[in-house]
Amino acid sequence: MLFGSSAKGRYAFTLIELLVVIAIIAVLIALLVPAVQKVRAAAARSQCQNNLKQIGLAMHMYHDAHKVLPPGQISKGGSGGFTPSPAWSWVIYIWPYVEQQTLVSRLSPNLTVAQNVPAAGTPPLPSAANYLDKPPAVFVCPADSGELTNSAFSSTVAGVVYTGYGKSNYVCNRKVLGPGTFSDSNAPSNLRLLQITDGASNVILAGERDFVNNVAAVIVRVAGTASFEGRAGYGINKKNPADPPNGTVAATSFSERLGFNSLHTGGCNFLRCDGGVWFITDGVAADPSQIHSANPLDPANDTNYTLQLLMAPNDGRPVDLTGIAQ
Repeated sequence: MLFGSSAKGRYAFTLIELLVVIAIIAVLIALLVPAVQKVRAAAARSQCQNNLKQIGLAMHMYHDAHKVLPPGQISKGGSGGFTPSPAWSWVIYIWPYVEQQTLVSRLSPNLTVAQNVPAAGTPPLPSAANYLDKPPAVFVCPADSGELTNSAFSSTVAGVVYTGYGKSNYVCNRKVLGPGTFSDSNAPSNLRLLQITDGASNVILAGERDFVNNVAAVIVRVAGTASFEGRAGYGINKKNPADPPNGTVAATSFSERLGFNSLHTGGCNFLRCDGGVWFITDGVAADPSQIHSANPLDPANDTNYTLQLLMAPNDGRPVDLTGIAQ
């Protein structure tokens, strides 16, 4: 016997309903992606500031141990003076204070006598075995997507090319760590904190440089001083005009190689001599006529602009810190 049955009809989305759902999802994604990007950018900026605070603490621990801040790079002043390249820079002097004593012990660097490579205790060619081809994490800004090995800088000594050392995203203020004075550009001139008479809370000790729009820095001094120091010039976040902006030409031919750059929106992080950190905005007043390669040891370049004043440790002039964030 055949029984009749009534089947319930199934409900299906219409094309219009599907399009509405897709449109809603697209709107939500459009709203969420910028928010996620902002959170990531804020986290990267915060981690970068934490890196600088660790570096600042290490600088002060070095000062406590040696009664002076570390040198910008090892050098010899006076008659027959020189600044070798490659050479140890301020980065390795503070390695023991950023939990890198094991690496220092393996390298056995001579941090007291300036010598040319390949003398014992000078920087060897970088390799994975000696850990000089990559930087410790504290010297890397998480916002910088550039390579961890910096081959933009190179020095050739006795036919041997020294390049490919680890990148650093942080460069020092040579007016504070040296080397050099106006009368002797090779003389060690790293200061004691008491010699920073403008106040340690008013003077920059180090700042950022990225490896996307500029050439970053290196964990040793190699080639020019841009490999370890930064200068005020005509402002921060001035892209290196070379093509590419992070290559070998950029590291040798354009003054912007010595500038401060970051991939944070609107400015750069800076370490003060008291160990605190500033976020200085792109609009900070800087001398528009001063190229970044202007000699930082020449007092004539200590012009009355905020960025220049923040680099000078003992010029005695007041500086307006309005708009500079903690």
